[in-house]
Amino acid sequence: MNVSSAELDIYKESQIVPYLEGESGIGKTSIIEQYAKEKEMDCIIMGVASLDHIEFYGRTVSTDMVAGIKGKEFTVFNKSIPNWVSKILQNDENNKETLLFIDELNRADFILESAEDDMSDPGMDPRRWDMISRLLYAYEKNDKNSSNLLALLSTVSSKEVTPKLVNYIKESDVLTFSKIQKQLTEFLTLNKEKEFKAYLLEEKSKDSNYLELINSIQSKWDDSQPVTQVNILTASFYALKTQNITEDVFAIILRLSSEEPIMSIKIALDDAQIIINKIDEKYKLGISKKVSDGLIQHIDQTNPFIASLIQV
Repeated sequence: MNVSSAELDIYKESQIVPYLEGESGIGKTSIIEQYAKEKEMDCIIMGVASLDHIEFYGRTVSTDMVAGIKGKEFTVFNKSIPNWVSKILQNDENNKETLLFIDELNRADFILESAEDDMSDPGMDPRRWDMISRLLYAYEKNDKNSSNLLALLSTVSSKEVTPKLVNYIKESDVLTFSKIQKQLTEFLTLNKEKEFKAYLLEEKSKDSNYLELINSIQSKWDDSQPVTQVNILTASFYALKTQNITEDVFAIILRLSSEEPIMSIKIALDDAQIIINKIDEKYKLGISKKVSDGLIQHIDQTNPFIASLIQV
């Protein structure tokens, strides 16, 4: 195991919990304690190998409440809050971050074991592609401080996919959200602007420099693979939720997107539909019409009769 502070930064920003694996005594706990100290976080080390389920989940305690059923009365029981949870809640009230390190997780008695799947090579599903998107965004944003992209991505993707993905990223001029964000930021700086609101609405929507920028990005976008487009849209969505970008930047990404990626994240990601509809209305993007027209076109190709009924 060899993990740097920069790599832990990427996991933290991506909101992905890393799993550190290595021989006993190589310094996993020390690395975590040092990282927490650098970030001024409260570090809770939980050695679960010697922890029983009561200490982890809390103790069952009786309450003053009584429930009745069929003429019989029963005391209502509840779970007490474990000490480690109380400490995290207390830190949160004091606006202090907590780093919870669950040590020797593989030796915990209350963890269910499976002989069929040791999770050494996870399969690929929409959730893992979402995690890859977040990791890549944080990786690009942090100026590639992590020297081993292969090791970074292998923690969330399969052994078969990871090397192919890394090779594609390094060998091709693949479009990423961080590249788009950099172009947009440079444009605002050059034009001494703070946001794109005027460019998205009527005031500067026909500005030649702005149109040249958008057309340049759109061209690269259209040449990208569908999975790349979904990853960029997903990364921008999470960047908006974590307030790393503003609504106008997300609006530009939505305007670049075709209906398929938009429909994908609307269905797959929590709050995506609400946020997209809000941005659509605020900047008059016409996203709802784009998505509905695309859906009707798709139905028309597969079932013209149903499409005609929808259009009526």
